[in-house]
Parts: sequence; structure tokens; C-alpha cells
Amino acid sequence: MQIRDRIIGLRRVRASELRPSPANWRTHPDAPIDKESRAEMQRHVDRYYRMFVESVARNRGTTVERVESEFGQGRIVGATDAVRRGMADRVGTFEDVVRDVAGRVSARDRLALRRRRMALCQ
Repeated sequence: MQIRDRIIGLRRVRASELRPSPANWRTHPDAPIDKESRAEMQRHVDRYYRMFVESVARNRGTTVERVESEFGQGRIVGATDAVRRGMADRVGTFEDVVRDVAGRVSARDRLALRRRRMALCQ
């Protein structure tokens, strides 16, 4: 039982809430979820899941089907297993990543970054 409910019970106070639309009650934490609300929430979950899986497939250069069947299905996968499955390129440290990214920045880009820093300091 929540503290609010205890206080209301002790004081014999009746709580009321006002909402701009009946649809707002669907997301009320104390309200039961009806079939229509559950279906609507599931549609949102399904849509975001599909967007995520499509993004992973596109950025890993594989298919949605492969992501869904071989990429852990929402479970935690160890580093070497992730590399084997194609979920990661290699196992390394944060410092390795920083070194890789820094190595990809051209001299022209470094000069542009320095100029921006100097402009910010003025």
C-alpha cells in the first residue's frame, strides 16, 4: 500500500484527479490496463523495436532476420561471442577506441578544430 493511500484512509479523504482527456487515464499508474490500452502500448513497443532492429541491421551491414535470430535477442552477450556473431568488430578498451578515432582525424580536421577552439576563447 502506498503512503498516499494510507494517508487518504486515515484522514477519510477522497482523492480526485482531473485529466484533459479520457485517453490520459490509460497511462495512470494506479489504473488497470484494459485490452485497448495494452494493444496501443504494444504497438508502440513493436514500432520502436522494429526501428532499433532495422538500425542495427543497417549499421552492421546485415539483415533484420539475422539480427533477430543471431544477435542475442535482448540478452547479454559476452564480448568475444559478440564479435563472432557480428555484433561487434573487435574486443578492445576505451583507450583503443579513442586511439582509433584520433588516428582517423586528418591534419586538416585537426587544424579546423584548433581554429574553432581559438575562436571560442576570444
